[in-house]
Amino acid sequence: MSTFRDLGTPESVLSVAGDLPPGYPIDAIDCALSRAEAMLVLLSGQFDGTGNERLADSIICNALWAVSGDLVMLRKLLDHGYATEEQRVAEELARALESKGGAQ
Repeated sequence: MSTFRDLGTPESVLSVAGDLPPGYPIDAIDCALSRAEAMLVLLSGQFDGTGNERLADSIICNALWAVSGDLVMLRKLLDHGYATEEQRVAEELARALESKGGAQ
């Protein structure tokens, strides 16, 4: 069995923090989406047909690779939310029931 792991990109070695609360980390997801969207908007200006100076292909390629990395990180955040959302809802329900029981 091979023990080789592809560790060629930063996102391949990063993981969601172990102490991240259960559920979807909405702020982090929104941030990742905003970053990727901004990069794509900037890149789209390179292909608007105006003929203005164009960035080098290597810069455009690296920018696209950055978007790809943002999407990998976004997938990790979404996977965390999917895997833990049920736990978050159960914890909130338990707290609500506990506070209702204590109020009587």
